[in-house]
Amino acid sequence: MHYIINFTVAVLMLVVLGCSSEKNGPSSLTAELTGEPNLEACSIIINKCSGCHMKGGSAPFALTSYEEIKKRGRAIAKVTVARYMPPWLPEKTAHSFVGDNSLTKQEIKIISEWCESGMVKSASGIGPLISPKSLVEWKLGQPDLVLEMNSTFEMPAESEDIYRHFVIPSGMKIDRYIKGFDFKPNNKSIVHHAFIKIDRTNSSKNLDKGTGGDGFDGMSAECMAVMPRGHFTSWQQGREPKFTEEGVSWLLPAKSDVVFQLHLKSTGKKERVQSKIGLYFTDKKPTKYFRKINLTRRDFKIPANESAYGLEESFTLDEPAYLRAVMPHAHSLGKTIDAKIVYPDGRVENVLHIPNWDPAWQSEYVFKEPILLPGGATLIGTISYDNSARNTRNPNLKPKEVTYGIEASDEMFELAFQLYVDQENQLDKISKHIDEYNKRVLLNATKFQLEQDPNNADEWCFLGQVYLSKYELALAYSSLKKSIDLNPNNAKAYYYLGIYHRYNKDLSKAEQFFLKTLKLDSNNAKAHGNLGVIYIEKKLYQQSKKHFQRALEINPSDEMARGKIRALERNGF
Repeated sequence: MHYIINFTVAVLMLVVLGCSSEKNGPSSLTAELTGEPNLEACSIIINKCSGCHMKGGSAPFALTSYEEIKKRGRAIAKVTVARYMPPWLPEKTAHSFVGDNSLTKQEIKIISEWCESGMVKSASGIGPLISPKSLVEWKLGQPDLVLEMNSTFEMPAESEDIYRHFVIPSGMKIDRYIKGFDFKPNNKSIVHHAFIKIDRTNSSKNLDKGTGGDGFDGMSAECMAVMPRGHFTSWQQGREPKFTEEGVSWLLPAKSDVVFQLHLKSTGKKERVQSKIGLYFTDKKPTKYFRKINLTRRDFKIPANESAYGLEESFTLDEPAYLRAVMPHAHSLGKTIDAKIVYPDGRVENVLHIPNWDPAWQSEYVFKEPILLPGGATLIGTISYDNSARNTRNPNLKPKEVTYGIEASDEMFELAFQLYVDQENQLDKISKHIDEYNKRVLLNATKFQLEQDPNNADEWCFLGQVYLSKYELALAYSSLKKSIDLNPNNAKAYYYLGIYHRYNKDLSKAEQFFLKTLKLDSNNAKAHGNLGVIYIEKKLYQQSKKHFQRALEINPSDEMARGKIRALERNGF
């Protein structure tokens, strides 16, 4: 019966209401309550729904007049009672979120009773209640900087999911701090999500040149673009743009590139996309130091026909910190999501509870008041999955086993907790423990992937990197050697074997592997930098300078290479 109710509500929404997953903000129209039920009902709908449901809005029809509202009144009553609309996934806990768009029980009751009473129109009408503003493209106001993809990208009619990077020069001559952004996918039917990254080097630009400026492929491309540390600079269906509070800005460095990493899905017909972003500046530097701990699992299999498959992950803080926000992520099998805090005294607090996950309406959830976490507090994330035929979002009509993966038909387990502290030295201590956690996750994930595909050269190479980071050198060497045996042209494996020999202070062998790396990938700035260091040790100063110069050319933010060049020049080289 529960399945039938949910399915009916979903059909009503798709067919009758047809709300889009890309919304215009509720500030587009405003209305005031008057105490008169029929006016109150319309006012609630206008305030909470008409931001999308307006002429030119993202929804397919308007709800800005009595006639428009009455036409779909009964469907509105059903989806509001079911809390399907307006879309807001979390249930209320002791900690309120910024931007909560859910309806109160009283508001739902007013709408329902008005519909049951026949939706009588007030003699005064609802016209005087509505204060329409012109529909604007940018919900946060005109941006200080708009960056757009250089050209449109064509998505094939039939294709596996594509991950592609698009590079846009920022044009900034000075550093600027960003207090907010508004990402416009341009074609929401094919953009599953986007990561907005910053590249202070030329690495993304060089990769882009290789395709004629049409972007480059790869989930983990060989580029040095990264998201601002500790911040959620991403776009997903349903995410609303917002300004950060004071002290929470992030840096857009001078001469940097902005990189869109888009996850694109085919629709059965050729589609085009040309995304853009609006950036909003602030003169105020950040006063808080941020780091995210992403509780994740990449070593799972969800059995076919399992309707309540659960996963859990945890992390214990050794140092106190503030929790600012939580961002969960799962795909179509996700069912319930919880984020909890276990305090050192044993007290348990659920700070995020999503009873019915919907990947079309995901976002990060920012607490109105940051939560102080004492040292010894444990963060816990749990997600349950429904891989049965009763799950109407199941991508497989006949359920089959599903594992972790990057495709939309795969699954993910992620709960990212955004932490901050007031002192940088506090962040260093927290970061050390987060780095240890990440290594453990990556080690388990890579071992799991190799169990599924023992001949995957890239996974063996990645396993070698993880072992190197843990200084487990014998295991690192055997993993990297296995990678090269499987793929003799794997430049990354040769590079990390060069690092392995540097750790062992065998400079001659390290030199050989870094030179081999550059034969396969001449733009590996780190290989050039390592050769520069080796040639200083060998007193081959001109060769050293040549490699440092090349490293700096590839990566203009390489301060070590810059410093070495200056030192060599001071000594006459």
